Amino acid sequence: MFLEDYITNYINITEKLLNHIESDNPTFKQAMTGKYVKEWKDAIQTELQTLKELNTFTKVNRSSVDKKFQIIPTKFVLRIKRKTKELIDKFKARLVVLGNLEKKDSITDLFAPTANEKSFKLLFALAAKLKLILQTLDIYAAFLNPDIDKETYVSLPKSYTNGIDVVWRLNKALYGLSISPRLFYKHISKLLLSYDYKVSNADPCFFIKSNHGEIILIVIHVDDMAIASNSQNLINQLHLQLSK
Repeated sequence: MFLEDYITNYINITEKLLNHIESDNPTFKQAMTGKYVKEWKDAIQTELQTLKELNTFTKVNRSSVDKKFQIIPTKFVLRIKRKTKELIDKFKARLVVLGNLEKKDSITDLFAPTANEKSFKLLFALAAKLKLILQTLDIYAAFLNPDIDKETYVSLPKSYTNGIDVVWRLNKALYGLSISPRLFYKHISKLLLSYDYKVSNADPCFFIKSNHGEIILIVIHVDDMAIASNSQNLINQLHLQLSK
């Protein structure tokens, strides 16, 4: 009995100590009870404001939602981004759909291509051979850009409903939603094709554009890009096109 009490007491003390250690990826509860409460609240408000500005949602009363539609819960994923181990760059909050709770029986097409390993090898080999400029690009709020093609409702975490029984009808995709990767690929590929890029027959995530001796190659992996070009002008043009 003494040993069991000792082990139980040790576990309780360890859990209390761990709860007081500031994590770079805290749960919402940990964030709201830690020393960076204000910073996390500001980060969450920034995320909600971004979603509003991108017209990601329309607020509707829960009672008005047809019972045939699932209202999928969401949560805030929190992360500290650092410049160095000691120096914090920013506090990042992202609202994500709990896709593990999403009913998949009514969804027929979830497929979204991702770049083949050989495409990256080809890109780097060509960059080395032709002395191309290499860059990577993290597309800002990538999954929030495409319009959603299926009536979808989500609920905010209870801490941010203010006691009002309101849910969101999504106008655009959200991270965590099962159809988001497919919608984003359709969106980005349509956009690149509209700017005269050609898609490779070997890999739907490999895009090429050439113009009067200038060439730019793009490999897309989920919401990131690897870019190789002999023209900084084409790279700058791509950044401008993606920012619209």
